[in-house]
Amino acid sequence: MILREAKVKDEQAVIELCHQIWPETDHLPSYWSRFLTDPATLSRVIEVEGQVVAVSFLEFKGNTAWWHGLRVAPAYQRLGLATRLLGHLIEESRRLGFSRLRFGASCDSKPMHHMAARQGFLTLSRHRYVCAGPLTGPDEVQPSVHSLEESDLDQIEGFLRASEGWRAGHRTACSVWVWEDVTRDFLRSLLEKGTIYACYDKGRIEGLALANQDREPDYTWLFIARIDGSAFGVEALGRHLRRLVSTLKAGADEECPVQGMVRDDPLIIAALLQAGYRFFPEEDMHLFELLL
Repeated sequence: MILREAKVKDEQAVIELCHQIWPETDHLPSYWSRFLTDPATLSRVIEVEGQVVAVSFLEFKGNTAWWHGLRVAPAYQRLGLATRLLGHLIEESRRLGFSRLRFGASCDSKPMHHMAARQGFLTLSRHRYVCAGPLTGPDEVQPSVHSLEESDLDQIEGFLRASEGWRAGHRTACSVWVWEDVTRDFLRSLLEKGTIYACYDKGRIEGLALANQDREPDYTWLFIARIDGSAFGVEALGRHLRRLVSTLKAGADEECPVQGMVRDDPLIIAALLQAGYRFFPEEDMHLFELLL
């Protein structure tokens, strides 16, 4: 059993490994090239008798190391490979001087929760998976919703700092299944794409949505990375995003070109339900954090 750096030649083996776990639905193959070539990423595989049986990555952002993409072949699960990978990546994060390590895991993944607890991780927050189809036809309510620009950056940061989730320490966003710390640079990257939206009422921001658009060969969608605000603001933003995607092509199985991962906050959940979104508890996630 060899734990080593991932290499370009491992791509096909990793894709086959992913398909053993989530056939045709795993996002990791689409991130493989970036994870492997980004200098701010550390990649590792475990090889047994020449066969890649596990893979995982660390992505370094600011003072945080984010753990992504743990995959262990079904035939090699429950043998301690995940624990070995995580232990190694914790030590690497410490050696490189990062202050904390974070990762997201399914709320139903009890083995991951137990492993995190054994390594000293604490639960940072719970997030709910949401999705909705396009919204067409007249809207009874016409709130003022706008795509924001670089000149709005200070206003965006001020709004986030005042939000309940921000004050509780959940300064995070899920950018198409890869978790991020919400930094000024991250906000700038979304502003350049025109995917930060604000709902205004009487000149004041009532809701803010950070989103990202992603594409696969036959599938395009808008992903809600974070949404905050009053019930009025969140509902208005939810409806606005559904209108934006009326021209996008969703997957053949589900007409849901708006998806997202939002904080498990009763106000946010109720507002998005009112805006016509659906929730799937089996897709919900916990965020874990280890201070290094």
